[in-house]
Amino acid sequence: MIYRASGDKAYDWIWLFCIVCFSIAGTLAWSALDWKRPSYQALHGWFHLFLRFAVGTQMISYGFAKVVPLEIPFPSLTRLVQPYGTFSPMGVLWSSVGASPA
Repeated sequence: MIYRASGDKAYDWIWLFCIVCFSIAGTLAWSALDWKRPSYQALHGWFHLFLRFAVGTQMISYGFAKVVPLEIPFPSLTRLVQPYGTFSPMGVLWSSVGASPA
């Protein structure tokens, strides 16, 4: 039996490829339609504000996940009675980290 070490699937990679293709097409279309404008001062300010909120939100949610023990909980009883040979490498890591004291 082959165990995967991460949750990446072919669907995720295809979705990422589609996003990149649409981004490139949008960039080329925008550049072709508005090629005379040297810069976007107002758009730069709004984009900077958006990035600040996006990064701040990610930092708060990451910190919350570390403070409240929801990310790696204590293993359930069914997991504890499961034979060790049926664990994936990631399952071994998560179970050992969840079972160890802080």
